[in-house]
Amino acid sequence: MVLQHYGVPTAPFVVLHLDDEEELTPEKIQKTIDNSQHAKSLSKYPLFAKPLAEGSSKGIQTSNKIRNASELYPAIQDVRASTVSSSGILIEAFLSGREFTVGLLGTGKNAWVVGVTEMVWKGQKRQDGALDENIAFTTERSKANDDWDGIVDEEIDQSVAI
Repeated sequence: MVLQHYGVPTAPFVVLHLDDEEELTPEKIQKTIDNSQHAKSLSKYPLFAKPLAEGSSKGIQTSNKIRNASELYPAIQDVRASTVSSSGILIEAFLSGREFTVGLLGTGKNAWVVGVTEMVWKGQKRQDGALDENIAFTTERSKANDDWDGIVDEEIDQSVAI
């Protein structure tokens, strides 16, 4: 949300705010999506649901990738159950492709890039232990398993502008 505010391109998204008093229904989820500024983009699948304010893939499982409308409500329920302390759920267009983490230090004009890391996957294992080549994103479970080749640290120019 902050990046979008400053004009940095982001995936189309909507935040589903969680209220312990209010029952979460498929209709309420769909209404939140339909009333968002990205409603048109979020009407196309796949989507991805994740905790609003977590890191290190906390709350991410294979069910977070939503391939069709019938998977939306169960995926939201799974995210909610896996991160009960989260104040919301981010629903966004699924972004395929390479996965990078960029380390930054400092703020504003005094910020600089410390390093760039890429996750390189062999493939992840399903609950039954079989290899699932269709996952191809970091899950909380995959970080605890030996399902990846490791990281590739790339040399970068320390003068990268933020």
